[in-house]
Amino acid sequence: MSEGGAAGRPYPGTRAFETSERHLFFGRDEISLRVADLWRTHRVTILYGPPGVGKTSLVNAGAIPIIADRNIEHFPAGRALPTRVFPAAALPEHNSHVLSLLWSWDPAGDPLALSRLTISEFLARHRRAQPSRSPLLLCLDQAEDLYRGSPAPRAGRMPLLGQLLQALEADPQVNLLVSVQDDRLADLLRDMGLDRRHDVASQHLPALGRAAAVEAVRRPLKGTRLSLSPGTAEALVDELLSGWVTDDLGRRRPVRESTVHPLHLQAVCAWLWQHLPGDLTSVTVQDAHRIGSVDLWLATAAVGSAVRGVADYLNMDAGRLCGWIQDTFVTPEGARRPVGEGPQATAGMPNNVLRTLHDHRLLKAETRSGSRWFELPNDRVVPPLRLAVELLAAPSAGQHAPAPADRLRAATNALADGEPDLASWHARQVLRQGPGRSLRAQAEAETLLGDISYSRDEVSLATDHYLRGASLLEALRDTAAAGALLAAVGRLHLLTGDTATAVVMLRSAVSRLPGNSSVAGELMRALSAPGRTNARTARSPAAENTRTRPQGGG
Repeated sequence: MSEGGAAGRPYPGTRAFETSERHLFFGRDEISLRVADLWRTHRVTILYGPPGVGKTSLVNAGAIPIIADRNIEHFPAGRALPTRVFPAAALPEHNSHVLSLLWSWDPAGDPLALSRLTISEFLARHRRAQPSRSPLLLCLDQAEDLYRGSPAPRAGRMPLLGQLLQALEADPQVNLLVSVQDDRLADLLRDMGLDRRHDVASQHLPALGRAAAVEAVRRPLKGTRLSLSPGTAEALVDELLSGWVTDDLGRRRPVRESTVHPLHLQAVCAWLWQHLPGDLTSVTVQDAHRIGSVDLWLATAAVGSAVRGVADYLNMDAGRLCGWIQDTFVTPEGARRPVGEGPQATAGMPNNVLRTLHDHRLLKAETRSGSRWFELPNDRVVPPLRLAVELLAAPSAGQHAPAPADRLRAATNALADGEPDLASWHARQVLRQGPGRSLRAQAEAETLLGDISYSRDEVSLATDHYLRGASLLEALRDTAAAGALLAAVGRLHLLTGDTATAVVMLRSAVSRLPGNSSVAGELMRALSAPGRTNARTARSPAAENTRTRPQGGG
């Protein structure tokens, strides 16, 4: 089956829809139009809702395509959390949230140059290149990223939020859309200090009603070789809405929700698409049930995969973790149990376990009287959770090896959470998989390890990691990325007073990054540094041999 969206699939599963997948995004037409109109007509629009309800999907595949159809200038949805790897030591002092946001708005931009800009300066530079002074729509997606870590550092998020408001004041043609999880809405409004001056609108995003859910199941299949027989989409949605819970005494009782969780719907549809026989052209309810039940699909594709993701991130046993979730968040009668977050641990687990389960949309959070409380997203998830406990505890569950890209994403998230040891562990797992798996992943792992060493003032270790990364990138003929790592090494030597080696490294970086004024400026600073008597004749074996340095280690 080759039609559909990414990888030929009409359902994205548990990831968010992309802008290119607007033709697969159904059930949200009215609210997409409403958010686009609010974004266009108000200085600040806040889109909020629980984890996994589809805020990012609505921005990407709902509101942005409508804005694009109206020929209104806009940037891609931006994130304040780093989503790409770049050597921190190559950058001047900067706010990482601001840089991440600017780089996501300008994906082709030079991070060395972007790191020197405020948001207002970035927009002014863009306006000079596009002098029409037409409306410009900006988006900060997943603003809950600003509250990662324990405690979440105000020093990082407050400058970003302040710069956003300053940019709005500087340019009356700029409007801002912010999406945020509902449990962080009050924190965001408090920290932004929004008032009547800012012309604020807000929109809550609920889960899908039955009719919208049926549309989201059926309509993405148009144009593919597969269709659903009459009543099949409705039956699947009804099973997502209702189920049976068995308590600890074996008694069964029905559970029913009034709305369908969008993440669960997409997980089930993606699982079906992948596992239905290839010779089917019209799917009946009976065809679907031959390969399982909605509870099984949820246990496998939604609950189980998320538990595995959390366990992989925290280096825990998935079966034990899933059992702890059930014991902690489900009563013996099979009902949801809210649990308050302890000072450092909750129900015998460190609090980073709770926060990671929340990040993976297994739990939702609420603030009550100044304390954070967590619970399962709805009652309908209890039956598949119980089944996931059995599946993950079975010997056939086996070991799960995350892909290098997942490891790197975990390392980046761990750094954002203020857990460098965990980030280092994930990066080293990538290196242990061997360079044959992915040279680029190996290079990014070395870069992240260099960043961690740099943050700890371990200059020698940081230099070694950056040089190994540069060697790998040279093997890939990515001279620009290798140049950035050599610039980081040069800057480290300059900071420690070794100007001779700094000049050699920065010259190597400039040769790989011709026209990059930031790196050229660092080289000029090194050339003008005092005590540079041998700088012009010094040779660095490390810089000259980046193509032959060992490709591994850590």
